[in-house]
Amino acid sequence: MFLQIVLGWFYCHIGEYFIHKNILHSRRKIFKNSFKFHFKNHHKNSRKDDMKEKKYGNQSLYDLFFDVEIRMLFLIGVIHFPIFLLFPYFYLAIVWSLFSYYFIHRITHTNVEFGKKYFPWHYDHHMGKNQHVNWGVRLPIFDYIMSTRLLSENSKNE
Repeated sequence: MFLQIVLGWFYCHIGEYFIHKNILHSRRKIFKNSFKFHFKNHHKNSRKDDMKEKKYGNQSLYDLFFDVEIRMLFLIGVIHFPIFLLFPYFYLAIVWSLFSYYFIHRITHTNVEFGKKYFPWHYDHHMGKNQHVNWGVRLPIFDYIMSTRLLSENSKNE
């Protein structure tokens, strides 16, 4: 049980890093719509208002249902569901990771000071000079492993 949870948690950090880096940023021609949504909308809006993202304001249930980010997280959960049959705790770690990703991502874009203090790597990703580094949202584990964690003035004490 414990091993499944740890492996599921680790697996999701790998997935978060590689999806963010390779689908939402790097492969512009292959994943044109994902890139446009993520970089042209999300990054542009975040930089306009020091990380504040209006889409996370007062969302109705209708807005949440049609939110691209939520739909993609739900799809990831559905695609991984067969794992539940053999490794239920691994799957539960995936589900937990999807929820924690969404809520951490949301809070860093609604409570900027909280995000700067507790998730400075994500603030650096959006507000730093180079928006093509610092791919981890929940933790910068793979940014350190892959040497893509670039510290800004905001995070020098990390």
